[in-house]
Amino acid sequence: MLILPHNCLKIANSESARFRLLYVGGDIEFLRALRGVLTAPDYHIVSCPHVDSAMDFLKGNPRYNLLIFEVELRGLELTKLARSLDHRQHLPIVMVTANEIVDGFRKLSRNARVDEWVSKQDSAIVPQILMRLLELEMSDEFEHRF
Repeated sequence: MLILPHNCLKIANSESARFRLLYVGGDIEFLRALRGVLTAPDYHIVSCPHVDSAMDFLKGNPRYNLLIFEVELRGLELTKLARSLDHRQHLPIVMVTANEIVDGFRKLSRNARVDEWVSKQDSAIVPQILMRLLELEMSDEFEHRF
C-alpha cells in the first residue's frame, strides 16, 4: 500500500494502474479536469499541493510514468531534483502555469529538461499532450531522448 506524505492525496482508479501521474500543484480545478479526462482504470493520479512533501515523494520509490509540476510552486526546482535522481531522470515532465508561456520561461525550463509546457489558458490541448507523453514513456524511445 502506498503511504502518502503529509498533505498529498490519491485520486486512484486502480492501485495497479498502467499509468501513474504525480501532480504537484494546488489548482483544484485543474486537478478536476485531469481526473475528468483520465477516467479509465488505467490511470492513477497522486496530487501534492505542497512542494516540500512533493520533494520527499520524488525521492521515494513509488513508480510514476509522468510528472506534472506547476511553475508557480517551484516547478523548475522540482524538475532539477527529478532529473538528479537516477530513478526519475528519464520521466517525462510537464510544466503547467496559469499564465501565458513566454520565451524566457521556455529557455529556463528547456535548460532544466522539461519535456512540455502547458498554459492552463490552453486547457483543451492538455489531454493530448499527457496521452502522447504517457505512450512515449511506455515505449523504449523516451529513455534515449537525453
